[in-house]
Amino acid sequence: MTHDQLFQMINARPFRPYRLKTAGGGDVAVTHPEAIAYGGERTALVVLPGDRFEILDINLIESIEGTNEPVPTIGDER
Repeated sequence: MTHDQLFQMINARPFRPYRLKTAGGGDVAVTHPEAIAYGGERTALVVLPGDRFEILDINLIESIEGTNEPVPTIGDER
């Protein structure tokens, strides 16, 4: 994954939930536009439910896929 690809997904409007598929076979769901932080370097931080988080090396993200999760609404507290 490139910096530009990730930056486009983060800043897409309207927001659509997506999953980041990793080289190790895992995936990380991004269900809210404020649930991912990326400063343009090698790592991104994704906030997960239950006060958990995942730190990802963007070079190890193989693909992005859309999800069928509901789009958050104003005031949604995920």
